[in-house]
Amino acid sequence: MDQLDKLDKMMLLVSALGLIINVVQIYAISNHHWLQATAMHDGQPFNAYLSLGSVTFGDAADPAKDNRFFCASFEDECSLRALCSKRVNDNSLFPNGKPRFTPQEAWCQVLAAGSLATRFLFFGLLLGLGATGFTGLYSAQAIPWVAEQFDKIEEMGFSDEHQKMIIGAGWCARAPRTHRCCCSRGR
Repeated sequence: MDQLDKLDKMMLLVSALGLIINVVQIYAISNHHWLQATAMHDGQPFNAYLSLGSVTFGDAADPAKDNRFFCASFEDECSLRALCSKRVNDNSLFPNGKPRFTPQEAWCQVLAAGSLATRFLFFGLLLGLGATGFTGLYSAQAIPWVAEQFDKIEEMGFSDEHQKMIIGAGWCARAPRTHRCCCSRGR
């Protein structure tokens, strides 16, 4: 019981940090610098800046200047889905057997990896937004209206201890799967 009472003092701080984490996660999902690679078009190498669902071609100063070789020239980014579905001349090889174009299979593999990562990031974001929101509401019980709502929740059978356990479970569910959660048995 004493351990759960200590949680009251940290709720607002945890809620604020959760909000920052969620904003950073949203930025990470839309960032175009997850991976830098080299793509081939008719034997010419191009810098490729990949995100989870699209790619731009160019250099650091103008990362989209060479998009016209891979997708419509007016697009700011090329969809990985479009590059995966685009037919490539597989017979166009250098004398040493290396391809003159980036193989279609490479774009499809990047698309699959990006799609899987996006699903996990969005699932984590949804859990994080829920945990952050509930933590913020819980810490805002000093506001009379919020306190009244939590009184109603307690009348439904969710005691203060249950509410704290739900908050903790929400944060544990959001934790990366490669780490043990603080809520694991024996901890």
